[in-house]
Amino acid sequence: MDGRTMSPEELREEVEELRDERVVHIEELRAELGDTVEELASRFDVPARVQARKEEAVAAALQQVDELYRLATVKVAEVRRFVREKPGAAAG
Repeated sequence: MDGRTMSPEELREEVEELRDERVVHIEELRAELGDTVEELASRFDVPARVQARKEEAVAAALQQVDELYRLATVKVAEVRRFVREKPGAAAG
């Protein structure tokens, strides 16, 4: 609507164009609102957050156990090799 006279068809087209823009805007707002609601719900889902933290802690502990097992295996192999090479030294 720029101040010039519009035919009924032009007016209908402009109204339809504005309507389409509003529909697109409303759909975008709905999507943003849905994302916000999902994020807020996940923040308040304490059991799920606790479960996730537990899984992270268990994974970290298992990784440490694996590393300690590997180190122990290496040390046992070193002691065995030492005992084989110097049997009297190990007896004291």
